[in-house]
Amino acid sequence: MKKFITLCICSLSIFWGCEDNFFNSSCFDDKPETGGLTIRVSIEQFDTVPVKIYQGYYENNNLLFEDTLYEGTKHWDMPVNSRYTVAAEYKKEGKFYFVIDGGEIKTRYNEDTYTDPCWELSELDLNLKLK
Repeated sequence: MKKFITLCICSLSIFWGCEDNFFNSSCFDDKPETGGLTIRVSIEQFDTVPVKIYQGYYENNNLLFEDTLYEGTKHWDMPVNSRYTVAAEYKKEGKFYFVIDGGEIKTRYNEDTYTDPCWELSELDLNLKLK
């Protein structure tokens, strides 16, 4: 039901754009230099899940680093105003499966919503669980 309501609100937000809903309600005096990149993987069925973090789109192959996850959630602080793509690799019954998702960590200056002008931050939370 929540997804339906969000979809309706985004559909109706012709003048403001849906992306406004993804900024935190937190207000920063100074422009944030980093924002959170959180990924969620299916660790229940696997001992480890290797992941690769790319800057930009996956197709550009700009690999920043690799990591192996031993828990279902991992968080990194990454530079803002950049796009990131993460690929998780799963091996199940001798076959490899890849789950890829991405998005942007953005900032924006807001001088209308709060009493004092402030910087807002949108962080990135990616679901890379194997379905």
